[in-house]
Amino acid sequence: MSAKLSVIIPTLDAAGTLVSCLARLGAADEIVVVDGGSSDESRRIARQHGARLLTSPRGRGVQLRAGAEAAAGDWLLFLHADTLLGAGWIEATERHMSDAPDAAGHFRFRLQSNAWQARLIEAGVRLRASLLRLPYGDQALLIPREHYERLGGFKPLPLFEDVDLVRRLGRARLRLLQADAITSAARWEQDGWLARSARNLACLALYLAGTSPARIARLYGRWTRAARQGAERRRERVGDRRVGRFGPVRPARGRGRRVDRRGHPLGASFGSHPPRALPASPSCSCRGTGGATVCRRARSMRERTSMRSSAPAADLLAISAVGSLREEIAPGAFVVVDQFIDRTRREHSFFGTGSSRMSRWPSRSAARLSELAAQAVRASEPRWSAAALYVAIEGPQFSTRAESELYRQWGCDVIGMTAMPEAKLAREAELPYALVGMVTDFDCWRGAAEADVPAMLAQLTANARSLQRG
Repeated sequence: MSAKLSVIIPTLDAAGTLVSCLARLGAADEIVVVDGGSSDESRRIARQHGARLLTSPRGRGVQLRAGAEAAAGDWLLFLHADTLLGAGWIEATERHMSDAPDAAGHFRFRLQSNAWQARLIEAGVRLRASLLRLPYGDQALLIPREHYERLGGFKPLPLFEDVDLVRRLGRARLRLLQADAITSAARWEQDGWLARSARNLACLALYLAGTSPARIARLYGRWTRAARQGAERRRERVGDRRVGRFGPVRPARGRGRRVDRRGHPLGASFGSHPPRALPASPSCSCRGTGGATVCRRARSMRERTSMRSSAPAADLLAISAVGSLREEIAPGAFVVVDQFIDRTRREHSFFGTGSSRMSRWPSRSAARLSELAAQAVRASEPRWSAAALYVAIEGPQFSTRAESELYRQWGCDVIGMTAMPEAKLAREAELPYALVGMVTDFDCWRGAAEADVPAMLAQLTANARSLQRG
């Protein structure tokens, strides 16, 4: 890039998404992370990725303003910590900087979810951005420094600091960049797709009608708390009604009930806490943190996902050896996996042939359980990463150099052979599932002639001892 680009990211307890966000920004001349008082690993992650770390009072407008004042770039790219820049963002940015040096730009909005509701929301955002020329901050705003300073920059507003700046920019100075800004859908999934979108629209209408941002922020907080409490109560009622002592209680619709060889209704789904989980192989139990029962299981390929065990289980936590696809994730580190790409050819359903069970895959894998796993790893091992993308390959062969480079281009962080089909089977059974990966080596993208199996086993043993010490 001829002009210097500074990327400014405000953070507040954003460790779950910050790793993936920063991993896509290698072409930027400068990355400035402005933390508003995080209690998680956000600051450590920022330093680990070579970002310039600042602290400021909490508030996105305040943090963005502080980052812009400290940045040295000719162009400023304001990016949220839960947003990833998609393929081609570098080329789109360079093209805009050369073709429209006096105009601001924003990216296409995408949600990190396969749900149909996400596509509907994306269509609504496209309509708003094209008709009203009103992109939000989660579309990543690219602004020339000179123009930003002439406008007076971000105001320290509690809400709608992005809308305020965009309205001062004016319609004539906004361009759509031909690349995606991919935002986490976790907030929509937690609050409800319709409920969150309706709240956002109501708040925007109040703001455009002249209501003060401080008052809207109070209303928004009250609405959000009420919606989340209502959702939690509904989940509890649904759980009490649907989770029985002896297994699934939602049979397939239609006349009559057919059952499989385990006695489960074909096409049935399980409640959030099914009573039988994991293999019928030998196990031992012990008391975990908070008095919870922890069952340790033998890990055979098919038996480990059998539902015939005599030990009840509500959560599944897997620990597996993985290879690293990132320079910053070195052997000996631990990763908490957030999502999967499946390149295996294994059976992925309990129901076999003749029936089907369609299961949605969330944008984040068991957020509560993943956060608990991250806390446990953080307490015992300083080298760890959250929100990793895991690619599962068909073993026992390792990947080729070309495949390894392809997985890196996809944005994958680690590679392994064991997470499938157990992750998909757990999802089908509606069991919360989280995976902690123990990094044993770099995959072959780094140029190693062949896999050093003894070194990998030695590193695996060292990783296991590190967890035991914790």
